[in-house]
Amino acid sequence: MTRILFIKSSPRGGASVSSQLGQELVQQLQEQYPGAAVKVRDLAQQPLPHITPDYTSGVFKPQEERSELEQRLVGLGDQLIEELEWADHVVVSSGMINFSIPSTLKAWLDHVVRVGRTVQYTADGPVGQLSGRQLYLVLASGSAYGPDRQDWEFQRSYLEKILSFIGLEEAHVFRAEGTLAPAEIAEKNIASAREQIAEIGVVSLAS
Repeated sequence: MTRILFIKSSPRGGASVSSQLGQELVQQLQEQYPGAAVKVRDLAQQPLPHITPDYTSGVFKPQEERSELEQRLVGLGDQLIEELEWADHVVVSSGMINFSIPSTLKAWLDHVVRVGRTVQYTADGPVGQLSGRQLYLVLASGSAYGPDRQDWEFQRSYLEKILSFIGLEEAHVFRAEGTLAPAEIAEKNIASAREQIAEIGVVSLAS
């Protein structure tokens, strides 16, 4: 059975372009893989705690030496990592806030990017442990970030880099820029992203 993990992060609820497009992508994957199981983690509805001194102390201790609080905090990270390990397809949707990702998504990353679990350091450098899974990034931003504004863009560039660090490489990116532009331009940009998403129902991205 194909397994799909959908990570939502926008604080805009039903008005979120990235969440809407992400849901459409999940539906396309379900059509492509009938009977697929789907797990949804909505980070805006159920925000994760930021990592704390108790987390950082506990994560480097053997389990039997952790305090009750350390056990609980590290255990939450274990659960989030297990969701990634469970999935064949990982869909991450994100709006842009202050040129980067929502803090809720950063908190999720801080829990799942863990040395000794999702990345191992070797003599040849770091090796991500989550390879073999398909990653999809569904991104939206109020402005556009072409060649003349790339130095302001820390959304796609950061997500691609940090997720590749744990082995989720070669992301398929669906991007709706300029969503705060005049309506005609915004609708055209969203429609373009929607068309790209629809194409995955025709062309397999699983290879």
